[in-house]
Amino acid sequence: MSDFNTDSLYKFLTTFGIVMIIFSIMYPMEKRNEIELKSNEYKKEISLNKLELISLSDSIKDLNSKIVKANQHIEILKNEPIIDSQRITNYKKEINPYFEKVIEKNYKKNKQDSVLYYKKKEIEILNAQINDFKTKEYFLLITGIFFMVYGFINWKIVENKDDGITKIKIIP
Repeated sequence: MSDFNTDSLYKFLTTFGIVMIIFSIMYPMEKRNEIELKSNEYKKEISLNKLELISLSDSIKDLNSKIVKANQHIEILKNEPIIDSQRITNYKKEINPYFEKVIEKNYKKNKQDSVLYYKKKEIEILNAQINDFKTKEYFLLITGIFFMVYGFINWKIVENKDDGITKIKIIP
């Protein structure tokens, strides 16, 4: 009677081992693919953000050069024998939008820099998760193989013993 119970236990271990092997292959692979897709999406966003950063930097340089030229022109106007304060005031009013644009572009640039930083951190975290899933995959696979082999071998041993007992009972 106790052999019958161990026979069922070994069948269960074999089945459980097979299920663990299948699970260790399918689940981590699915999760790893999901994480890699996220990582690729973040990498794409980083590339787009870098392009935008380059554009913003170029815009800032262009605006700064316009501001420098405008300030030089104001200095020229101040040095003229007849100072037209209205012209200087008008020119300063023309420069102010450039200053505002520079401030706005710098803000966007800083915002993009921080977005890039956090996207890179997210990629690092996702890569760590991928490595973690690889470790879990190997653990589950090895454990599943152990349970399957151990259960199958012992199941066959118990089955052979049962066959031997049955043969002994049948032979008078």
